Amino acid sequence: MNPATKKTHLLSGAILLLSSVMIFLYGRIDPGDSRYSEWDLHYYRQIARNAPDLPSQVPEPFSYRILGPFLVGALPFPTDTAFYGLAIFCALILPVLLFYFLKTHSIRNSVAFPTTLFFLCNTYIYGFNVWDPYQINDTISLILLLVMFWSLSKGNFAAFAIAAAVSAFARELFLLFIPVGLVFFAEKGELKQKTVPFIIATVPALLLFIALRIAISSPADKGLTYYFTAFFEHVPKIYSFNTWFRILINAFAPFSLVPIVFGDQTKAFIRNNKYMIVFALLVFISSLFGGDNERLVAPAFAVFYLLMARIIQNEPFFTPAVRGILLVMAFLNSLHHSIARYPVVPRNGTIALTIGTTLGTAILLLFLKSKGSERSEEMV
Repeated sequence: MNPATKKTHLLSGAILLLSSVMIFLYGRIDPGDSRYSEWDLHYYRQIARNAPDLPSQVPEPFSYRILGPFLVGALPFPTDTAFYGLAIFCALILPVLLFYFLKTHSIRNSVAFPTTLFFLCNTYIYGFNVWDPYQINDTISLILLLVMFWSLSKGNFAAFAIAAAVSAFARELFLLFIPVGLVFFAEKGELKQKTVPFIIATVPALLLFIALRIAISSPADKGLTYYFTAFFEHVPKIYSFNTWFRILINAFAPFSLVPIVFGDQTKAFIRNNKYMIVFALLVFISSLFGGDNERLVAPAFAVFYLLMARIIQNEPFFTPAVRGILLVMAFLNSLHHSIARYPVVPRNGTIALTIGTTLGTAILLLFLKSKGSERSEEMV
């Protein structure tokens, strides 16, 4: 084994260890708490307990998201224990896959590693699905998302077909990859050669997606019309400041303003990765079909953290010390009034930490950027 490969494996092991620490610190929801009596976690518990029977008494769209609950139902453990065990297993896999995803996009170990740690400190995209293990479909979908991105980049249509087909039983995420895949191949100048095999690879997932909605008769029995109803029910949220704060700031704090601070880098990223920007825009549009804003934009994590890694790799002042400060900011932002084994901040404290760490990170990087510009001018 060459030294570079050995180092990569060691860093993967470190990610698993640090993931375990964060999983412990995020804690676990109490499904019996009255505060969560109306949450959808109860539907997933019901599906798991009745598996492998189809969930005819569960409303859509939850009744269609059977992958995670069916896996739980197949495990020889009490339902709640099985949910948590499966959630931990998937939560260990996801950051390791993100690390390798970054590396496949030419991100060095020294950058991919801290960027993955930033992700571990993201309360809403990583921590929430650990704390609320009944959202196991979300974590599985994020894992499959990375697999679908990888299979597109490699032109591996068999892998894409399998990942998309499995994804059809978890959430609707694979649908976004149909236009994204076409944009990707157009961007690479391969649209003519790759369109037909790519479309064929999406057919099994589409058939399963439709068959599932025909086979499962929920109480309201809206079928595919549910999505139109959901869209018109939730789209007015775009007029709410709270919505935009949660999507643009909360979801990726404390790094939400970094793409703005490094606008030139962001523009270059957009020019060179149009398919990823199309994916991020489609994720935003899909978030209009529901109300849980941070979770609904979570699939954009792959694009966001890749952009973050690119910025860190391309800017010379991101020294180990600066990355360490950013990691402290990320960890401070992970402290939450409820998504925590040991809640150490009040509700207002969570908001204050989000705003404070986000502004602090932006100000620090603006300062370092200005200092870097001054040095460049002096050298000239």
